[in-house]
Amino acid sequence: TLNFQVSNNVLSIFEPISIVVITSVELRLFGPLFSILWRLFTDHHLCVILKKLINTNEVLRNLNIEVTINVTDLRTFLVGFTIHFIIYIVSLSGYFRVTPDYSFLSWGMWSLGFLFNRFLFYEYIALVTCVQIMVSKMNDELSKGSVPIGELGALHTVVLDDLEYMNRFILGLPMIVNIIANNMSSVIYLLYHYVIFKGLFIASEVNLFVPVFDVALKLFDMVLLFSFCRAVEIEVNRTTLVLQQKLIMETDQKVRRKLAFFSLRRLHADFHFTLCGFYKINYRQLLLLLSKVITFLVIQIQFKRHRYSEASE
Repeated sequence: TLNFQVSNNVLSIFEPISIVVITSVELRLFGPLFSILWRLFTDHHLCVILKKLINTNEVLRNLNIEVTINVTDLRTFLVGFTIHFIIYIVSLSGYFRVTPDYSFLSWGMWSLGFLFNRFLFYEYIALVTCVQIMVSKMNDELSKGSVPIGELGALHTVVLDDLEYMNRFILGLPMIVNIIANNMSSVIYLLYHYVIFKGLFIASEVNLFVPVFDVALKLFDMVLLFSFCRAVEIEVNRTTLVLQQKLIMETDQKVRRKLAFFSLRRLHADFHFTLCGFYKINYRQLLLLLSKVITFLVIQIQFKRHRYSEASE
């Protein structure tokens, strides 16, 4: 930890770190507000998507395909995210106890923003997990060959179209703004003000463990989000492999034509998990984000050391 003492604790608004800090605070304040308004505008469309997924599940059930989640997995999911939420509450209380100058209204706004972000995060993971389970069940039935390929192909297309629409027009932008951008900018803010340059710009009495733990939680959220999205991408791309295997083994020419048509459509689709149609969710993108954060912090450390050495002279 670097402890610098300077007479002027006011940052120039034109410094790069000022821009990042302002962006972080604005995202934490207005990100949830923007997403709530966006959600009110798109809520009807999300309801339509959910109804289509429910109807697809009913059709699969009529075809004797049970799309269910294991009780143990469901219990693990619920318990895990409950513990995750409680840990976040404990982390938030670490700041609350040492910032008595914050008004009740300020803490109310931060708390509402926090609760909305948690709801958005858990809701999105639950939705993509449901899609992953449905695609996995259809892939299993496709490999067995017990359901007509035409019906499975149509249902598979409906599910992927719903996922694409949800990511592009409904939940994609709030996830980018509230979860990805907010988390990464908060990591920079916390490390800069509470760890690397503790006490330089903020008169902080927060224990060092609290911001470090908060940063670890935000990075864990990013890894968790990217892992669930990656699981969906892997399952969707597995459909192409299943189709190719069935095409090799199938002898009925009529079925082979349907398999070839479905397989050709999947090959042209080349599914990649994206938000808003342009932001790819993969581990390479996550590493790129982390490298940018590290690079920015290293540059700031060198910049502050250079400024401090000049002031000492």
